[in-house]
Amino acid sequence: MKDVIVGLGNTIVSDDGIGIWVAEKLKADYQDIDISQALYSGYYLLDYIFGYDRAIFVDSIKTEKNPVGDVSLYRMSDFKNRSRTSIHSTDLISAIETARLYGMDVPEHIYFIGIEILDNITFQESFTPEVESLKESIYMKVKEKIEEIMEEIMSEKDLMQKIADSNKSVISGIDASEIEHWVDIYYQGRKFTVPAAVTIMQALEFAGMMLVHSCGCRAGFCGACATIYRVKGDYKLRTSMACQTKVEDGMYLVQIPFSPAEKANYDINEEKYEDNTLLKIYPSIARCVSCNTCSKACPQDIKVMDYVNAAIRGDYKRVAELSFDCIQCGLCAMRCPADIVQYHVGQLARRMYGKYGRPNVENTDKAATAVEAGDFNEEFKKIFDMTPEEVKELYVKNMKDKESA
Repeated sequence: MKDVIVGLGNTIVSDDGIGIWVAEKLKADYQDIDISQALYSGYYLLDYIFGYDRAIFVDSIKTEKNPVGDVSLYRMSDFKNRSRTSIHSTDLISAIETARLYGMDVPEHIYFIGIEILDNITFQESFTPEVESLKESIYMKVKEKIEEIMEEIMSEKDLMQKIADSNKSVISGIDASEIEHWVDIYYQGRKFTVPAAVTIMQALEFAGMMLVHSCGCRAGFCGACATIYRVKGDYKLRTSMACQTKVEDGMYLVQIPFSPAEKANYDINEEKYEDNTLLKIYPSIARCVSCNTCSKACPQDIKVMDYVNAAIRGDYKRVAELSFDCIQCGLCAMRCPADIVQYHVGQLARRMYGKYGRPNVENTDKAATAVEAGDFNEEFKKIFDMTPEEVKELYVKNMKDKESA
């Protein structure tokens, strides 16, 4: 695994250069990690992290809530409803989110170490006396945070090993006596004791159920395994994909066989690329009361309400961007009090934008040409010619490869 630490700041703006100073000092203590210093912000910083598995940014912050010299650890999830606590981080978060949206090679795990400072305005090449007196202490606190990150990474590896061990009985028939950790779940009024750390779908199969409906790709793409559940002691209903969500002790599960949302009939070759086309085909979007229930129900964390509002405005591009990760599970429509079929609206907008509004993408054209030329026919034929037993063997192999990856 490749790691990188990037110190951020401006060395001529008083305390704002503390991230640069810390990064320079870290080079002696972490010689096996790539360490860089950057005076830039936003999209320019992506060049420093492309191709790495994990990235740690060290930067100054001025919240005025914590004492000067305090050091805090943040993750991407902490900036979901972010406030502008740093003169760098907001632009950087937006750059990372955009890079992920377009499939760029940014690290999966990104951390931010924030150092509370006093002055990020005065033009001077020295720290304030307060930060100058604390800089060695700050350095040690930053090292502690880095060690905390490394321990977290190791614990994640241990967890993945536990998951792999739990999955053995599900995918390869190994005796259940090998499983160490168990949890109780409830399905169709019955309690089942299943291996801890497996997914909901794997747990149901372990319990002896043959899943014919409400299952598909098993990789979080098809949206077939929409699930509603609650946990003992919590009144809230939660939504998830059964193939992606790990079981919890005391889970009460309900599988949704399909979403009974009606899809409009249309021919995009006949429809005009106009602001009111989405509203014409799906007039129900005008009933949106902006309750945000759809966004809360989405297991993909998509801003569903925002793209419905964009659809009302006729902003195809915005709808396409916001709904890009939609897997058509239908949970948004099930919870909507206005009976809007949000995921069908998003699908129509993406199709219209792809046909009429999207700039030409060379790689897409190349891929389409390769499919039409039959470049993948041989691989398809191999799969279609397999016996059921060979398909099962291939599935088990792929699952084991996933576990060991």
